[in-house]
Amino acid sequence: MRIDMRKHLLPLVSGMACLLAVLLGGCANPGPKTAPVKGAITYAGNAVPHGTIMFQPAEGPAATAEIKAGVYILKTFKDGDGAVLGNHKVTVISLPDQSGLLPENRNPLPAPIVPLKFSFPDQSGLSAAVEDKQNVINFDLK
Repeated sequence: MRIDMRKHLLPLVSGMACLLAVLLGGCANPGPKTAPVKGAITYAGNAVPHGTIMFQPAEGPAATAEIKAGVYILKTFKDGDGAVLGNHKVTVISLPDQSGLLPENRNPLPAPIVPLKFSFPDQSGLSAAVEDKQNVINFDLK
């Protein structure tokens, strides 16, 4: 009885090729270096209750965070990884929570919690430098 080795080796070689592809795929370029960034945001002396903050670098991906009770922790690729290193323009958006209202009761929209100028990177006047360390960057909006 003759055994055809090619028939038995093909699944083994295919499996090894798949395993190699998975292992090498994990060695891909992880992207730009990030550093953790957290901080507090106040407006008119009070913690901003909720909203969104965004750090926008000159090059590379932006980092965002949800503002909760005046505190934020930035995320670029995964929770808590922070922002890419370098200088950033910063925007803050905070609107009153209308999630419990019916659509017909949401018009007209209420005034934002922080002035709209903070929503635009070229008008906010906010900037931040992210360094290769644990960054604590607070904003006192006026």
